[in-house]
Amino acid sequence: MKKIPANAKYQIIYDTMQKNENLLNVRAMCEIAGVSRSGYYHYLSMESLRREREEIDYEYRMV
Repeated sequence: MKKIPANAKYQIIYDTMQKNENLLNVRAMCEIAGVSRSGYYHYLSMESLRREREEIDYEYRMV
């Protein structure tokens, strides 16, 4: 079975938390996914940096 990277799990948790009908909290979602809450919050704090790097990569590929 292929291992799912932690960043993919963090994104799934984030997407799920954005839904109004979600009944689980971050702690429960992280426990189910097998990742740490601190890792999840670190992932969220790095989101703006990730977007910036993706934009730079995209611009570089267009040149």
